[in-house]
Amino acid sequence: MGVPPASFLIQATVLPTGAPTDLWIRSGRWVDGPVDDAATLHSGGYAVPGLVDAHAHLALASPSPEGDDNERARASARSHLEAGVLTVREPGSPNHASAGLGPSDGLPTVITAGRFLAPPGRYFPGLAREVDDDHLVSAALEELEHSGGWAKVIGDFFDESGRFSTNYRSETLAETAARVHDAGGRITLHAMIPDSIQQAIDAGFDGIEHGSVLEQGQVESMAAAGITWTPTALIDAVLRDTADDMLGPDGGAWLVEALRPHGEQIRLAHELGVRILAGRGAGLNPH
Repeated sequence: MGVPPASFLIQATVLPTGAPTDLWIRSGRWVDGPVDDAATLHSGGYAVPGLVDAHAHLALASPSPEGDDNERARASARSHLEAGVLTVREPGSPNHASAGLGPSDGLPTVITAGRFLAPPGRYFPGLAREVDDDHLVSAALEELEHSGGWAKVIGDFFDESGRFSTNYRSETLAETAARVHDAGGRITLHAMIPDSIQQAIDAGFDGIEHGSVLEQGQVESMAAAGITWTPTALIDAVLRDTADDMLGPDGGAWLVEALRPHGEQIRLAHELGVRILAGRGAGLNPH
């Protein structure tokens, strides 16, 4: 048997430009062509860049409901890979099982923020590392060390009265952001409601996750502050369907109505130059 060729040519229409393009591969890497000894691997059809899911929690809703944390994270990552996702941004996890997963495991690159950080009793049971205001700074720095780049804080949650409220004092969030930045990291906030969104803006957070209910002027403030927004619009349907169960009839009706402008706010943010990341909210949605 002969030695298989080390170089290949793929001829395809590349999206989103729609331009017919010759794509060259040498020793498993894309290179500028032409490559003289390349064998034609495929001709025709379409080629798209590898996708990024900018908000996915690999430990949650895993296709492998049984097994240890590591296998659950790997099973979720494999589902992303099968859908064409080559990079997963994980803003928080119940554990550190996702850390270090990547192409060497035959999986997408995973950029995890370490564990969710929330006050005791102020997030879904069993998911967060529970820390109060006095310990948020140290916990964020520890999760930054685990992740190698960033940390995630749960900024609000709902209670039995059917209302969302903020989780931390504004001054605590500002100090946490400053200390994470001093350590060379970034920090993002799970923020569903205007009060927590404003806390993220005022505290100097780098990102806002969800931002499902915004007030007038907050998109402009996000643009001015250079905040990155991952709106996870695909979970809006899930929130509408579960609103009454989470918040009761009155709170549920409020949330359904408050979610209506979400799409237009995303459009406005794009027009104002806010960096918007596309994330499915996988973990609440399937992987």
